[in-house]
Amino acid sequence: MSATGSPGTSPENAAMVQGVIDAARSGDFARASELANAAIQKGVRHPVLFNARSTWFGMQGRHEEALADLQVLRSAFPDDVTLLLKIGVCQMRLRRPKRALQTFDEIVARDPGNAQAHYQRGAVFGMLGETGAMKEAFDAALARDPENVDALAGMALYHARSSEYEPAGRLSARALAHAPGHMVAQNVALLVAIAEGTIGASDGRLHHILENPLFAVGTPFGHGLNLALEEAGSSGDRAGRTEEAFAIWEILNRRRYDAFLPQLGPERSVAQVRRRILELKPYEPPPSSRVACPAAGHAFLLGFMRSGTTLLETVLAASEHVVALDEFDFLSEGVREYIVPRDGLEKLARAPDEALQPLRDSYWRSVREAGISYEGKVYLDKLPLNSLRLPLIARLFPEAKILLAIRDPRDVVFSCFRHSFEVGLQTFEYLRLDDCANYYAATMEFVELCRDRIPMSVHEHHYEKMVADFETSVRSVCDFIGIAWDESLRNFGKASGVVNERSVSASQVSKGLYAGASGQWRRYQERLGVIYPILEPWVARFGYAPT
Repeated sequence: MSATGSPGTSPENAAMVQGVIDAARSGDFARASELANAAIQKGVRHPVLFNARSTWFGMQGRHEEALADLQVLRSAFPDDVTLLLKIGVCQMRLRRPKRALQTFDEIVARDPGNAQAHYQRGAVFGMLGETGAMKEAFDAALARDPENVDALAGMALYHARSSEYEPAGRLSARALAHAPGHMVAQNVALLVAIAEGTIGASDGRLHHILENPLFAVGTPFGHGLNLALEEAGSSGDRAGRTEEAFAIWEILNRRRYDAFLPQLGPERSVAQVRRRILELKPYEPPPSSRVACPAAGHAFLLGFMRSGTTLLETVLAASEHVVALDEFDFLSEGVREYIVPRDGLEKLARAPDEALQPLRDSYWRSVREAGISYEGKVYLDKLPLNSLRLPLIARLFPEAKILLAIRDPRDVVFSCFRHSFEVGLQTFEYLRLDDCANYYAATMEFVELCRDRIPMSVHEHHYEKMVADFETSVRSVCDFIGIAWDESLRNFGKASGVVNERSVSASQVSKGLYAGASGQWRRYQERLGVIYPILEPWVARFGYAPT
């Protein structure tokens, strides 16, 4: 099937094409698509028809269908740059950034002066987390068209996310002068206003925005507002405006809690952990037998989120004797069989060792397929979620070392509350302080019960001790996992590539060690009262001073 540049000789065909054009010009894209589809079904082939239908598909979020129509057009007009731009944007919306980048690169190769193509390349790099390349592409777009609205707004967002509010505000204002309704520019202007205190938590303008359906969670504007609120809270915290910062975090978390409650509320993670505690109490692990390890050593780095796992992982990965991969789940197959079902632990206790070998083989095969060459090295598997999989880990890998990252529970819970994670079954628990504290307590109870009932080699690593005495703390970890201390461990910034750039911890780890993260909860002591009774047993258990 191919498109042609002519509506055909039939007056009826020409009338159908004209009807589509008239509907589109009047802004009735639904009608234009309906007429276009009817004409296509009758065998009429004209670019107007496919363009109108693909436009409507895109407006409806039906991007696969939109892309199919655009590809039909491309077969007839392979050199049409405007068409290629549409195809690239569609590929981005389908979360195919590498394909989109190839499309935009093709446009730039044909037309180096195309500012919009350079902007779209920057947008793709933003999706990939490559902020340096994103900025270069936006700069290239503005060099070719200094008033390119999309590039102005994109550069404004780049500066805003770097807390550079003066250029962010100036660039967003330039974009809005040309396009008052530009979504990204409006969001940046809002972010700047909130972060600079022009709009505060108690400001009626903010509440008006929050009540506007346009800014609901899940909408593009809503995502921009969440970014603005998150940065506003951090900005207030840095400036010492703790009451303002806490109020902003409460607003941000409340709107996300309300939005996700219908979806995630029925089966809470904390309830699942408590069920696993009950199932673990009668668990009798069978005697373990030695299991061959293809690596020189094997260690699991566990702990609750925000307990310093990423920092320790990065430090150890600086050793030439360690390889690590950040937060990949290689145990999911065994979890589905032995952890998730209510009779899973009972099955795990009865399973003969040879029945578990395929899970071990699958684990190491997945590690290799992820690009890790572990021969002759210690493989460090860091995933906080694995704290709730200790029975499976101990049964599959009885020789593995367990590194348990510990940080003051009050700092852990407060940090989870104040930072924005992608909302899922676990992170939903972080949106309210009491929920987060209860989830922490349940997780630690499960870990303690595992330590009591299951033979494991466990080393507690305290974040605060590493900050206070780096060498002593890290030496003890090295001894535990079987590697030699090396001065290169101090220069752990070189290993930051193991960390997911989009993680909350990535930017903090890149700054190196700093004592300021310890005791942050004290600055908000009066606002955190609800968590103290829940956490006090664990504050005492891990050796921290009482509240």
